[in-house]
Amino acid sequence: MRYTLHPWCIIHDPDAPGCLCAVYHIQDSMRIFRYASEYCSVRAMETPARATSVPKPLLPVYEAIVSLTDAVCDEHLDSEYKALSRGMAAALCRKRQSPLGSGQPKSWACGIIYVLGRVNFLDDPSFLPHMKTTELAAAFGVSEATIHAKARVIEKALDVNALDPRWTAPSRIEHNPLTWMAEVGGFIVDLRVMPRDVQEQAFDAGLIPFIPADWKA
Repeated sequence: MRYTLHPWCIIHDPDAPGCLCAVYHIQDSMRIFRYASEYCSVRAMETPARATSVPKPLLPVYEAIVSLTDAVCDEHLDSEYKALSRGMAAALCRKRQSPLGSGQPKSWACGIIYVLGRVNFLDDPSFLPHMKTTELAAAFGVSEATIHAKARVIEKALDVNALDPRWTAPSRIEHNPLTWMAEVGGFIVDLRVMPRDVQEQAFDAGLIPFIPADWKA
């Protein structure tokens, strides 16, 4: 079966009385989701760690940056930050007009970790790993002003937002609410409470990283 939204059929979540789950009716041979590449406003759930291809002219810059991020992640952070840093550096290298063409590698390296830290609450002591901005600046030997300047450029170049699923650490992705929100026929729905068939369509379209029931199993 395939589900498609219908504006006058309201379905409630049986596990949460009074809470609207979705509005749809059942119709065969229909798919709710276009593939992520077909959307203008929805990005594919591409795992940054796997997207490390770099244009040859920028390979020396990439290697210089990731050698620094690798060292700091090995000493102060963890393997998830290390992989995400490599993915973000590669994504910046692939931009048509890459900002990494100018500036010191240590400035970009620190900016990358800082941006990832904003997404993953690095400066919040209730989360691990934890690192203050002053400590991050000291680890790379740059000023806080440099960190903020580079972070603004990176966030603009990659359109990074708070709780961005693309740059959320894998261990936290399940708990990131934006991972599971999708617009279906004009309605924002939480895919975790949708029928499995809908979840499978979303997974096949590249909009969610896994099917929740399978992950827990």
